[in-house]
Amino acid sequence: MDRTYYSNAINSDAVTGFVTKNAYKTLNTAVYGQLDTALTEDLKLISGLRAEYWDADYKDSAGLKDDPNDWMFGGKLGLEYHLNEDHMAFTTLSRGYKAGGINVEPRISDDLRSFDTESLWNLEAGLKSFWLDGDLITSITAFYTRRSDAQIKSSIRVPKTSGSGTDFVDYFVNADRVRNIGLEAELNWSINEKYRVIASLGLLDAKLEDYENPRLLEEGTKLSGRRIAHAPAYQFNLGGEYYFAPGWTFKADMEGKDEFYYSNSHNAKSHSYVLYNASVEYKKDQWKVTLWGRNLFDKDYYTRGFYFGIDPSKSYAEETYTQYGDPRVVGLTLSYDY
Repeated sequence: MDRTYYSNAINSDAVTGFVTKNAYKTLNTAVYGQLDTALTEDLKLISGLRAEYWDADYKDSAGLKDDPNDWMFGGKLGLEYHLNEDHMAFTTLSRGYKAGGINVEPRISDDLRSFDTESLWNLEAGLKSFWLDGDLITSITAFYTRRSDAQIKSSIRVPKTSGSGTDFVDYFVNADRVRNIGLEAELNWSINEKYRVIASLGLLDAKLEDYENPRLLEEGTKLSGRRIAHAPAYQFNLGGEYYFAPGWTFKADMEGKDEFYYSNSHNAKSHSYVLYNASVEYKKDQWKVTLWGRNLFDKDYYTRGFYFGIDPSKSYAEETYTQYGDPRVVGLTLSYDY
C-alpha cells in the first residue's frame, strides 16, 4: 500500500504543505476448526476454535518504522435445543478478536500512530420459531458483549501547514472496555398467497466504560458511561409485499433509526429519522425489471457530523458540520439470472 498525503490543497493554486509516502504490509496466517456433536436427538453441542498469527511491517518517508505482530485466539461454545418441531432455543458463548494496526496519517503524534489488538466475549441466547404451519417465522436474540482494548474511531484537530485554521484528522485508538447489551428480533409472515409482512427490530445499549478523550477531558466532558459513536438505541424496518398479478410484486417499507453520537471526539448528535421506500417488480423467466424509489418523501437526515472551526468569518469558532444521507432517489433496474 502506497499513499500520498496533501495538506491544504483545496482552493490553492498549487499544492502546499507536505508529501509523505508509506509502505504498510500485513500477513495473516490462521487455522480454524468446528465440531458439531449431537448430545441427544434434540440437543446439539457446537464447538469451534480459531488461532491466527498477524504480522505487519510499516515504514514511511518521515522515518517512522514499526513491525507489530500478535498471536490471536478465538472460538465458540454453543447449544441448540429443539423444544419441538416448530421451536428451537439456542445459546452461544464466543470469543473474537480484531488485529491491531497503524494509523498511517502522519500529522498525529507518535503515541497515536499504532493501536493494539481488540478482543471480545459475547454471550447470546435466543429462540427461533415457526407458527401457523410455517407461514409465520420469528426469531429473537438477546446478547451481552464485553470488548477489551476496543478499537474505536476518534479524531483530532491539527493546525494547517499553511494559513490559519485546523484540519480534521481521524484515527483509531484503544478504549480499555466497551459494554454492549442488545436485542434483535425478526418476523416474516406470509399472510396468504398475495400478502407478506417483514419486520425487524434492533435495540442496543453500547457504552464506553473506561475511555476518555484527552481534549474533551480538559473541557470537563467525560466519555466513560456515554454511548459509543454510531450506536443508536434502536433501529427498525417494517415492510410488506403484494403479489397483485402473475410475475408482478409491489414492495414498500419504512426504516427508522434513533439519534446517535457522530464521534467519540465530541458530543454532537444526529436526529432520529424514518425513511420510506417502495418498488414495483416484474419477473418473467430469467428476466426481471424493477422500478424503485428510496427516501420517497425526500427526508433530510444526517449520517456523519464533525465539530471544528473552519470559517474565518467566525474567527474559526468551533461548530457542528453535518453530512446528509441520500436524498430521494428513483431508478430502473434490469437484470438477468443465468
